[in-house]
Amino acid sequence: MRNSILTLTVHGLLLISCALLVECPASAQPATTGAWETQMEWNLRAVHLILTKDGKVLALEEPDPTTQPPPKDTLVFTPTTGDIDVSVPQQVDSDYNAFCSGHAQLSDGRILIVGGGSGADPESRYVLIYDPDQPSQTWNDRALSQQDWLDAEEGRWYATCTTLGNGKILIAGGRVSCDSPAPTDPTNRLLTFDITKAVGQKYSEPEGGTTPYHDFTWYPYMFLRPNGHIFYCGGNDHDNGNCGQPLSTHSFNPNSKNWTSIASSPMYNMSAVMYKPDAFMKVGENKGGEPTTSYCSGSPGKSAWKLDFATLTPAWSAMPCMNVARKNGQLLLSPDGRVMVFGGAPSNTELYRKPEWIDPNDANSTWTLLAAGDTHRAYHSAAILLPDARILQAGSNGQTTAQIFKPPYLFQANGSSADSVRPVIATPSLSGTLIKYDDSFEITLANSGDYDEITQVVLMRLGAATHGFDQEQRRVVLDFSVSDPSSGPLVVETPAHSHLAPPGYYMLFVLKQGDRAGIQFPSVARMVRVGAS
Repeated sequence: MRNSILTLTVHGLLLISCALLVECPASAQPATTGAWETQMEWNLRAVHLILTKDGKVLALEEPDPTTQPPPKDTLVFTPTTGDIDVSVPQQVDSDYNAFCSGHAQLSDGRILIVGGGSGADPESRYVLIYDPDQPSQTWNDRALSQQDWLDAEEGRWYATCTTLGNGKILIAGGRVSCDSPAPTDPTNRLLTFDITKAVGQKYSEPEGGTTPYHDFTWYPYMFLRPNGHIFYCGGNDHDNGNCGQPLSTHSFNPNSKNWTSIASSPMYNMSAVMYKPDAFMKVGENKGGEPTTSYCSGSPGKSAWKLDFATLTPAWSAMPCMNVARKNGQLLLSPDGRVMVFGGAPSNTELYRKPEWIDPNDANSTWTLLAAGDTHRAYHSAAILLPDARILQAGSNGQTTAQIFKPPYLFQANGSSADSVRPVIATPSLSGTLIKYDDSFEITLANSGDYDEITQVVLMRLGAATHGFDQEQRRVVLDFSVSDPSSGPLVVETPAHSHLAPPGYYMLFVLKQGDRAGIQFPSVARMVRVGAS
């Protein structure tokens, strides 16, 4: 039953921009292509980018004890001020190495970091917890008791961590070797981690019955479905398919503890995303079979496909081909529902430095190229959505810089910044505010004329990206109504259950209709906590 009311005050103003289908003056180009801010030198190859509940970003690199003095391997970036803090404890000063680890947000906003390192024992068995409330805590102090490390035979390297509806973390994949193991191989099994359990009792194995060959090699693409099942559609294929990933798609039922084959996968993978509940999208490279290499004019790395469980017989269907043939790119969800692809640049040309986006919910939508960044980024790069709706991209082998992208929805039609007219949340702080399941809350807009222009209210889960895959991103559209079109408020319904929005922290955005079809303008988000209690 929906029985409680939480009031949030939001200031919203109309954002104007030029139409996508109309050629704009040169000065207005950011309204159609977006723009990049000045590139930042981080002196660190940011292989991992993790957004934390305080709105800051934790960036991780591989520690290097062989160089003296050792280079920085950990920093905390504050997007609102541009502050780059490298005074935080470094991995190299401890016994731990979070490079190539898996990571996910616990329900209280702390970050679980699993395995990684060089893939060797004991680094692949490390389990650490990063607490954004304690940034000065050493990495030694962040490590759990060795009794809560992974077993020696189950150490993980390139593992995926998926937050479940009950707050537990599902750990999948992660092996040093590219060899295809038997289904009973310990590194090819699922584990669940429960932070609430006593020392030495935090793991369980959810699989049972007959386990299929699912080849959990590197960063398998795992997603929590609305029915509580787990969708698996391949994994990182940075070795061009040489590891023999099976072209198949499965769903895991934690109740029956068995897997079900869903559909043949049309390609090897570069990145994947759940763009709406129970609908998935992936990009990658064709490897014969289905379809033939004639797809996308035979150009590897342009392929895009989607699968929607709302159809009678779920199957992968071809989407328009990307404009750029990419390798090791990353898909990213925007607040308005578009999907962007960043990176994957095999060479440093302007074309390869351009991201592009598409609306997978619109059958007529095609990929549109956006503004080019300053640096080409490919393997070991990452990108995440920030609370102000900008995009942070960083890393790539040989690159120690970071750069922020402002999509077209952050500009007015004349190309000037839309900051002065964007919606502003007036409530001083919403961090820690609990939004309960199957409940409702109110949003009051400072501009009463905006109520009949609001198109969506969405929750965006905090990102945790590495190796072309964000293990945490999730977009949840909330139903709402308007009490009075002239004075509000918006009455917003929360997610019905935790399979739609696993417990933890989210960015809350309000979107309003722009001045052209298909474009919506997001507010600056505020952090809210979603959970049962």
